[in-house]
Amino acid sequence: MTNVPAGYVAVRSGLGEAPPATIIVLPVIFEGRVKAVIELASMQQFSPTHLDFLDQLTDGIGVVINTLEANMRTEELLKQSQILFAEAQEASKSKSAFLSMAAHELRTPLSVITGYLSMLEDGTLSPDKWQRPLKVLIGKATELNSIVDDLLTAARIEGGTVRTDTKTLDLRELAHLAVARAEARAGLLKAEIIYAEPDEPVPVSGDHEQLARVIDNLVNNALTYTADRPWVKLTVTNDGGPGLIVEDHGIGIPRDKQEKIFERFYRIDDPNLGPQPGTGLGLFISRELAERHGGSLIVERSEAGKGSIFVLRLPAATAPHPSGLLVNLPSAPIIA
Repeated sequence: MTNVPAGYVAVRSGLGEAPPATIIVLPVIFEGRVKAVIELASMQQFSPTHLDFLDQLTDGIGVVINTLEANMRTEELLKQSQILFAEAQEASKSKSAFLSMAAHELRTPLSVITGYLSMLEDGTLSPDKWQRPLKVLIGKATELNSIVDDLLTAARIEGGTVRTDTKTLDLRELAHLAVARAEARAGLLKAEIIYAEPDEPVPVSGDHEQLARVIDNLVNNALTYTADRPWVKLTVTNDGGPGLIVEDHGIGIPRDKQEKIFERFYRIDDPNLGPQPGTGLGLFISRELAERHGGSLIVERSEAGKGSIFVLRLPAATAPHPSGLLVNLPSAPIIA
């Protein structure tokens, strides 16, 4: 804005003040969301170089603000985690597992974020070299948010404060959308995902976000815990009630650990895979959410080196047809 109204704002210093010649308003955007708005006043006109620099600068500021928000969520996590700590004090092994996991999983992305932010702050990275660091910062902030979200959800489950927005949903659509969300990762891993469903809707009553989280956990585990090219098959069924079967050709689960994997913080470490990121809370959260919906999540079959079959069962909805989630999607997609 070059025609600044009189008395709107003044540029001040220690000696005096004067009306500006130009005002510019810049949105600070992170992943499509406006995080802040910056308003700058200048005694001179902004040149194209100034405008280009400010455009790039707001990208970095967006990352910083998002990191601050993640830190605030971490503070909330610490408060919520008191519930977990109270129980962990009764079992030193659980307490040690929680502290070790939290310290390791949170430290890694935080170290990367802090390092890049320091380089941006001290000018080590010039604006023309910000693109890759910003992508890394966004990825690590997303990873940190995922870890914090797992910990917060586990704490809320323990405290009985998980809210459920129950609607009638089509289990086929939930599975279809999960396959779509996994497509990008499957492409990077050169994985094959096979999907099968019945012709008729499979109505269930549940919270869309929570059930999507359960299915995403099952699919992501199937893609993660395999030493070769991942192969995953999702089958929606209505035989004996609504159900989702997730089968893989991964490393498998020893018989004596097939129930332990649903415990908090428990993870299977396989030397062929190397260290895997995560909190060890995915299956714990998934089974808890399934049972809170009146359903179940079990390992139907698993054999070391030959893969696993997980079965999610949910009660049928009373309504004959789902509402609010039916969309026209192609049937039986195969991602290779």
